[in-house]
Amino acid sequence: KTKRKSKSKAKSSAKSRKSSKSKSIKRTGKVNINTADAKTLTEFTGIGPVTAKKIIAYRRKNGKFKSAADLLNVKGIGEKTLKKMKPQLKF
Repeated sequence: KTKRKSKSKAKSSAKSRKSSKSKSIKRTGKVNINTADAKTLTEFTGIGPVTAKKIIAYRRKNGKFKSAADLLNVKGIGEKTLKKMKPQLKF
């Protein structure tokens, strides 16, 4: 006999998957975007391992970020992601 998830359990399971995607920074204080490693960058909401690598690659190629707006030049970072990151950034 195969057990099936009830609709309410299926919904709560879907919610837990969604909530695991929307993580926020796990530390207090600000992060220097010009020195942060990939692991630290992935602690920002909306930044996964691929985008973290893109931030580091952009930084190596173009030099230090001078302002939060410079992050918009990194593919994968848009206005919404930047807005979430901005209060936790330092340069």
